[in-house]
Amino acid sequence: MDRKYLRHFIIPAVLSLVFGIGFQFMVLLLHEQDIISYFLVASVLLIAVLGATGYTFISQSRQKVDLIPYLIHPIFLLTGITGFLAFNENLFLQIAVILFAAISYFILFSENFSDLTHHAHDGVKFFIILLLYDSVFEGVYYLGITPYAILALLFFLTLLLQYHMLWRLRALHLRYGLAAVGISLFVVFVSWFLMDYYKLSSYLPLSIMILSTYYLCWGVLHHVIERNLTARIFFEYLLVCIMVLIMFFGLSSGF
Repeated sequence: MDRKYLRHFIIPAVLSLVFGIGFQFMVLLLHEQDIISYFLVASVLLIAVLGATGYTFISQSRQKVDLIPYLIHPIFLLTGITGFLAFNENLFLQIAVILFAAISYFILFSENFSDLTHHAHDGVKFFIILLLYDSVFEGVYYLGITPYAILALLFFLTLLLQYHMLWRLRALHLRYGLAAVGISLFVVFVSWFLMDYYKLSSYLPLSIMILSTYYLCWGVLHHVIERNLTARIFFEYLLVCIMVLIMFFGLSSGF
């Protein structure tokens, strides 16, 4: 068997299958209301994620100092799905998220060897952000913490993920860092506005609306960094954002 094929497809596929089975086992533990075992399995998966990411990273013979940024998305994906499964009891949503999470890990680990999944990584990135946003909303309200904690956590997550992407793009410059801070503040403002008008039945639509705002802002900044932003590209991002906001805001407000 070709060594490159083994690294690019077979090993990532096996790893993603293992994680998918682990997530399904976590769902079974939730249905049995065994919360302690649920988080114990999540901890074991965290160790596995660290090991798998390190293995795929070392295979590239990269400098060890760059390992930490490569751990961000695999760890955040595990964190997001752990929170999402814990706070969303809909079995269909749980199965769908597990499937997408397994595919996401395949993409992440495949990308560590090549750029074959470079474009698919954008989808993984937004999927991770959606899971994290939803987990923040569900977790804060479940624990009874002040809603302002949501805004603080959203700001931190949004800023951290943007800085990670700036690192990937080799664009860690002051002007882009300030732009990332501005985007994070804007996302927080939109979140605060939507939270005031949103009927609390499910936080997933709210998370999707906030994600669409992030999608617009980061998409514009990304193209500015790449120096290929045009009016057409800007209005394409804006149109998608407006459509998502109108659709989900209308559904959640009863219009």
